[in-house]
Amino acid sequence: MCGIAGIVNFNGRPVDAQELARVNEALAHRGPDGEGIYCQGNVGIAHRRLAIIDPQTGSQPFFSEDRKLILSYNGEVYNYYEIRQELRADHNFRSRSDTEVVLNAYQKWGINCLERFRGMFALAIYDSRRERLYLVRDRVGIKPLYYARLDDRFAFASELGALLHFPWLPRDIETQSVANFLRYSYVPTPATIYKRIYKLEPGHYLEVDTREGRIRKERYWDLRMNIEEPRRQDFLEALNSKLDETIQIYLRSDVPFGCFLSGGVDSSLVAALMARHLQGRVRTFSIGFDEPEHSELPYGAEASRVIGTVHHEKVVSSQLAIDLLQRMVIHFGEPFADSSAVPSYYVSRETCGHVKMVLSGD
Repeated sequence: MCGIAGIVNFNGRPVDAQELARVNEALAHRGPDGEGIYCQGNVGIAHRRLAIIDPQTGSQPFFSEDRKLILSYNGEVYNYYEIRQELRADHNFRSRSDTEVVLNAYQKWGINCLERFRGMFALAIYDSRRERLYLVRDRVGIKPLYYARLDDRFAFASELGALLHFPWLPRDIETQSVANFLRYSYVPTPATIYKRIYKLEPGHYLEVDTREGRIRKERYWDLRMNIEEPRRQDFLEALNSKLDETIQIYLRSDVPFGCFLSGGVDSSLVAALMARHLQGRVRTFSIGFDEPEHSELPYGAEASRVIGTVHHEKVVSSQLAIDLLQRMVIHFGEPFADSSAVPSYYVSRETCGHVKMVLSGD
């Protein structure tokens, strides 16, 4: 994952680069491989990078050849290779990164380029010629994006905690969000636990007029349900084909890959399909607690044996989970009561010593 952030001063006041740098530093854990800041007049954009594709030449913020378009991007567009082939007649590519594909796609098709992207992403594109900033979140909201407007200032970031490093942003609690948390165990989008701070909804983008201060929200994707009743075998064959093709393009990477494996249906399917397409044995990772009734380790081990993976296990105590809560509050930035976040954290920590990217069944 990477981290993105930025600010627009609608009154024309130049951006405080040091203030933006402090916000970017708060995202350092999301991007240990590089950082960058763009400040020009009243617009500032920052980036922290976790290098997955083309680590050498994909640094961000990424600029178009004429330096009029600026991109800060978290995530991955998995079908970037196919889009790149479409763009080759119009663009000379300087890198092998999907980042450059995203920016060139915007240059050719405008914001309608989003219709072509398959992936998980949160991105900011600043079109300095048109004085427009676009903030985009992927179709189902895998990657986070928060934003706020207060009077003549607008800011965004990948995490709530980073956004709060803007000193002018108040921290007043939204009482309705507290009520919603007690009802749903999380704060539903677009609200956050704070007044005047919002999550961008999945499948939406914001168009920000950086000169006039107008902000427009647009839905670019909606799930369309076509109710059909195919034969069971036809349905299974179509599902198998789609899963296989999806996992194959997800594995495009220049760094080592692994897989979380609990032994359930979803993660086992993902691991089995990875084994079909990766060279060498897949590395899989499972986490368990010292109370057997809460441990998935036997199921993960059996799935690993059947698939033939190189399997890694880690047992943690319930006391460690209690010790972790304060750190998790910082990362989530607001109340969140899904206990699966605890094993997810521990299996991620175990995994990062072996591989840089994982797939998970979810």
